[in-house]
Amino acid sequence: MKEVSVQDAVYLKLEALSLQTRKSISELVADLVLGLLGEEEKFSFLQELSVEMEEEGERLRKEGDLINSGEAFWRSLSYLMRAVGLKVGLDVSSYQDHYSLVEYLAYKTGNNSLIISFVNAERLHGEFHPRPQNPEEFEFRVKHLKSLLNELRNLIDRHNLLV
Repeated sequence: MKEVSVQDAVYLKLEALSLQTRKSISELVADLVLGLLGEEEKFSFLQELSVEMEEEGERLRKEGDLINSGEAFWRSLSYLMRAVGLKVGLDVSSYQDHYSLVEYLAYKTGNNSLIISFVNAERLHGEFHPRPQNPEEFEFRVKHLKSLLNELRNLIDRHNLLV
């Protein structure tokens, strides 16, 4: 990854906002970029972020850092759900918004396993479950997360419900 430098004042402000909002600096910058994009660019950017965060989750998983891997996997799912939300006209910014989107998609597709996968995948998110997970539990939750990522990507690829 290319190293980027910013002025100290900018970095210090981002660092303070990161602590205040409980978001990483990368997430804050992504949110700023998203605010500058049109809807189609935003949709594509969210999908790119999802793929990158999934790759980051895999890298951290291989290193044995399950807590940060789980966070990266969760952000991957969250970014993809925000992209799907754009297409179905739902703003996905809070946990409840994520759950509402999954319920909506389960209803529209008749696929209730989406809810089961979401409930298991969200437990990778440290904000709600800050405890370390044993490796078997972690792998179970990642399996559900990957299943949900695949389902959402298939919905996007087929344009099913999303156009």
